[in-house]
Amino acid sequence: MQNSLPHSWLDWLVFNKVKRVLGGRLRYALSGGSSISRETQKLLSNESSGVIAVQSPETFCLQRTGAVVPNMDIKLVSVPEAEYYACNGVGEIWVRGPAVALGYLCPENVCKPVCATTADGWYRTGDIARWHADGQFEVIDRIKNIQKLANGEYVAIEKLEAVYKTSIYAANVCVDVQPDQRQPMAVTVVQLGESLGFSPDSKIHDLCNDPRIQEHIFSSLLEAAAAHGFLRTETVFGCIIDPDSWTPENGLLTAAAKLHRARIRQRLARQIDAAYLLHKPSV
Repeated sequence: MQNSLPHSWLDWLVFNKVKRVLGGRLRYALSGGSSISRETQKLLSNESSGVIAVQSPETFCLQRTGAVVPNMDIKLVSVPEAEYYACNGVGEIWVRGPAVALGYLCPENVCKPVCATTADGWYRTGDIARWHADGQFEVIDRIKNIQKLANGEYVAIEKLEAVYKTSIYAANVCVDVQPDQRQPMAVTVVQLGESLGFSPDSKIHDLCNDPRIQEHIFSSLLEAAAAHGFLRTETVFGCIIDPDSWTPENGLLTAAAKLHRARIRQRLARQIDAAYLLHKPSV
């Protein structure tokens, strides 16, 4: 889209393979529920629909929402507890207009009102965005993913997890933040193999308890943090390795494949609490 190039050859060369993997009848793939990463958008992006904002090929820009459609109102509202202020061009996105649903359709065919809608029709999206001079938004966070550390700094845990998962050894990462700590820590599901110098026949539980493996994986997380310019408050001080995968079947992921944080922490509470006790944060 950015270079206005035809995509029919990509359909044949690349996307047909993806379609076959997913049953052969895939026509569209949408990213929703949270902001898409810059890397994914740069590789694979097509503006096909938009009810609040839409990008055109002439105004294409990575990580932007596009221009607001004429029949929709949109504004930023301050979130003081997270130090996001609309006067600085950063805040929660509120939208109003015909694209906002009236509510949820219940089994009794009764429309249940959307609780996030104000009395005057504004829908609180829960998305934190930055307003740019060209009139477009950049979604940078979710309100529910902002957590506070002991030094008063706020961290966006989903942003951290997305970066830490770029480690070649991380199959999944859950960042844990505690209000009495100055740094977060990571709980990691690893994908181990011969790249670490171990036989593929090695037992996963034994590998995860090996101090050499633990140090190697922790170092890879620190490298990811450094590569993305993380501050000290965004850099994990340690990691707990879970030898078992997280899946919807074992209850550690939701049906939408999102982390079930409370259950992950409950499952590994002893190891996590022990790691915090050993960690002595410097002032």
